[in-house]
Amino acid sequence: MGFLSGGLIAVFALASAVSLHSLAVLNDATQLITTDPLPGMALMSRAEGAILELRGDTWRHVSAADPAEKAEMEKSIATLTTEAETALLAYAPTALSDDDRALFGKLKPVWARYRDGLQTVLQLSRENRNAEAHTLYVSGLAQTFSDLRQLLVAEGDINRQYALPLPPAPHASVEWSSFRYSKTVHILP
Repeated sequence: MGFLSGGLIAVFALASAVSLHSLAVLNDATQLITTDPLPGMALMSRAEGAILELRGDTWRHVSAADPAEKAEMEKSIATLTTEAETALLAYAPTALSDDDRALFGKLKPVWARYRDGLQTVLQLSRENRNAEAHTLYVSGLAQTFSDLRQLLVAEGDINRQYALPLPPAPHASVEWSSFRYSKTVHILP
């Protein structure tokens, strides 16, 4: 009877150790997800949303004839530019992998080129040279916007890629451990 009790205690102690280890692995995976991919995806989504809205407001500015409407768009454009800048600056520390840093390094100059190009388009629009503003956007800035959007999507994809493989590893370890120790317990009685 004492041997059986001692064996059961040993099995439970071993199962507890495996459970603690599995929890530690799961905690590490959760910490990794919450410090890199998750904030990265949120920040890239925020930047992309602001940039998409920025493009729309720029087109509204170019098409507007009313100075009051142009002034309203100017305020919105300034706010959206700040939102995009803030999200991109906040993203930099979350770029932990070499691939992520390299891609972010490509994104920054494209964003700067788009942001600066918008100012030229807006200046033409302020001067009611809307046809020239339209031509300038379509002839050069539209491609810069497309490049910028592709880079933002790629950044989001990198973050999703780093988040997806993490959870299965701890679960697989826990399942194998549970299977192995449940068979041990069944053999003892």
